[in-house]
Amino acid sequence: MVVTLVVFAVAAWLVWGDRFPAASTSDVRADGDSGRRPGSAMMIADFGGGQDDYGYLRTFDDVDKLGFLSPEETQLFRAARPGPARILVNPTLPEGRLIVVVTQVRDRETARSAAAALNDLEIAGGFTRQAPLVLTHPSAARIHYHHNDLLVRMELTGPPDGFQPLLDRQLAVLSADD
Repeated sequence: MVVTLVVFAVAAWLVWGDRFPAASTSDVRADGDSGRRPGSAMMIADFGGGQDDYGYLRTFDDVDKLGFLSPEETQLFRAARPGPARILVNPTLPEGRLIVVVTQVRDRETARSAAAALNDLEIAGGFTRQAPLVLTHPSAARIHYHHNDLLVRMELTGPPDGFQPLLDRQLAVLSADD
């Protein structure tokens, strides 16, 4: 009986054993990869801490209803024809309350000009440019930038000296063009 089982196992291996590649073969796809969708281009960094859950918001209209943007900012965003959007609000960071909004707009040029217009609006409102991307106020730091056709707004309410490390984290996952 045992001999029959061993003979059957060896015969099966000889017939079918060489059809399956080794698991260490570099061109073997893991189970489930065929049905995966590519990740979202609207990346927001992981800042740790306790962030508010706004994962259910999918469009700029949803984000705008939260009231984080001034009417002038909303007008400039709307002129860029925003569509899909994501938002992160983290009120528990030691640096202060952080808000990051990423929205897809009509095209790359529209994103570039909207970011510039939004930064000009902030400067007219009393913010000063501290670095190529950073605008500060005594109790806040803010920036608008673009990545391809994505428009990004990032704001820290708190001492502005804590903003640059947070911005660096965001830029690591969604870099600024120009």
